[in-house]
Amino acid sequence: VVNTGACLNIRAEPAADATVLACAADGVLLRDTGETRESGGETWLHVITPSGVEGWASALYLER
Repeated sequence: VVNTGACLNIRAEPAADATVLACAADGVLLRDTGETRESGGETWLHVITPSGVEGWASALYLER
């Protein structure tokens, strides 16, 4: 997770208005499941947090 200024919302669906399941701070390593989706002109990656929360995060704030 990079350049959020605070934390990156992990969402239930690949959309900016989807329910927030968790928030990952800058520097946190998320597991990338390899699944991506395009929604609202944005790329979303399916990720799993260190605590096991599974959801979607904007690729704008992730480095591979």
